[in-house]
Amino acid sequence: MVQSRLFPMIAQVYAILAAGNTMRDMYESMLSELMKGDMTSLAEVHAISSGLKSTCSTFAATGVEDCRKIMGGHGYSYYSGISHIWSTYVPSNTYEGDNFLLTQQSARYLLKQIKVATTDPELVTPFSKYVIKTLDRDTFTAERCAVKSGVDWLNPEVQLAAFEHRAGRLVSELAMAAMQEDMVWSDLNLECWRLSHAHSQYVLAKSTIDGVGRARAQGLSAATVAVLKRLSDLFTLHTIQASLGDFLEDYFVSPVQCQSLRQQIKSLQEQIADDAVTLMDAFDFPDQYLDSALGSYDGNAYQRLWDCAQKADINQRQVVDGYEEYIRPILHQHGPAKL
Repeated sequence: MVQSRLFPMIAQVYAILAAGNTMRDMYESMLSELMKGDMTSLAEVHAISSGLKSTCSTFAATGVEDCRKIMGGHGYSYYSGISHIWSTYVPSNTYEGDNFLLTQQSARYLLKQIKVATTDPELVTPFSKYVIKTLDRDTFTAERCAVKSGVDWLNPEVQLAAFEHRAGRLVSELAMAAMQEDMVWSDLNLECWRLSHAHSQYVLAKSTIDGVGRARAQGLSAATVAVLKRLSDLFTLHTIQASLGDFLEDYFVSPVQCQSLRQQIKSLQEQIADDAVTLMDAFDFPDQYLDSALGSYDGNAYQRLWDCAQKADINQRQVVDGYEEYIRPILHQHGPAKL
């Protein structure tokens, strides 16, 4: 049960890192273009960064709380260090753009990409190419997931096709809703939120899959590439499962495929188990940064919890302040205790 809650979050961390690398490359390329007076990529960088900010900070804030729950009562303890991380990170869901309102930036951009696709498909930006398929409505509606057996879910092309279809359907539906007479844009906020997260998750999935390809091209060992591939697969498949309703809504994924999806996720989690500790140790967070009795280099959690409790101010005295003045008289008002 713990693995099914924790391991997908490890995969999310590496997916966010991959998307961060993608954004850095896009930003550096955009700066070079701006120096030449070319603003072509500015809108896409803005839209993708807005969507990723909302999606990734939501992942992180939710993940911190899930980690606390996984540790049970120990996670609730002040000495776990979780409370410090939670209170520091949760505000990121609000500052630099509220995570719900910010999604309108990505949604508006994708609507403009549909207009571009109808006039000149060649001008559609790289991460928005899937909107072109939505123009042929009959063919797009007839699309179905190509999975025949569980192992097909590990095919990157199958994974990306699922994310593209979901985002394409949502942007098409938003476009039709926005064209309705007397439609107020604020009434479409929820649709914008769904579309933005669908597009951002597509960007995360594509960045992760591309990252595995780059790792292989850079000559990393076969064992390392295999671990990264499992992380990529777990992220994409778990993300699909978490929003399965979106994929079932137009019958793109069948009930039988849902069953094989769950089995494949379970298999991936079992395979990642041996590498989970190493994957997190790779971040090399120092104990001083984590400030946790539970997460430390030596794993001696219970001794550290005991030591922290002994050092607490409240435990430096036999009884708390005010006991003799207020609590003891109440306890002994009917005579000494007989215990």
